[in-house]
Amino acid sequence: MQLQAQTRIAFPRDVVFRTYRDRIVPAVPYMPNVASIVEQERKVKDGGVIELVNLWTGKTEIPAVARKFLKAEMLTWTDYATWDEPTWICRWRLKTHALPEVLECSGQTVFTESGPGATTVELSGTLALHLEKASIPRFLAGTLSPLIERVLVGGVRPNLLSAGAAVEKLLLSGR
Repeated sequence: MQLQAQTRIAFPRDVVFRTYRDRIVPAVPYMPNVASIVEQERKVKDGGVIELVNLWTGKTEIPAVARKFLKAEMLTWTDYATWDEPTWICRWRLKTHALPEVLECSGQTVFTESGPGATTVELSGTLALHLEKASIPRFLAGTLSPLIERVLVGGVRPNLLSAGAAVEKLLLSGR
C-alpha cells in the first residue's frame, strides 16, 4: 500500500527541515495520534547528514474484532531516519515492535521551497503487510489482513500527516 502525504508550512525550508529533525519531540502535544517520541540515538556524519533513531508510541482506537491480535501497547515503532540537509531529503524506515517481521514501511520526505518563506513537505512511502509470517490462522488472514492494514495505516498515516501541522504550530508558538 502506498503512503502519500503533502503539506505546506509557512516557514523557510531550513527552519522546517531542522524543526522536523531536531525538535519533533516538543511537537508531540500537537499530534493527536502520538503519545510520545523518544530520541534514542543521533549520529552526526560528514557533509550535513544526521542519522536518528526515534521511538514513537501511537494512540489510536483499535476495532473490537482486531483487539485479540492487536493491543494498544503494540502501537510502538522505531523510526530509523537519515536526514540529508544538502539535498533536503529524509529517508526513513519504520520497524514495529509488535510483529516486526509482518510489517514493512519505508519512504522519504522531501522538503521543497514553495514561495517566499514557505516549504512544501512531501512524504512518499510504502507499507506492506505479510500476515503469512504471523501466527494467525490462514483462514483468518484474508479477512484480518485488510482490517489490520487499515488500523496500521490509520495509525501511521495520520501521524505522518499531523507532523506537518504540529511542526507549524510549534513554530508559531515560538517554543
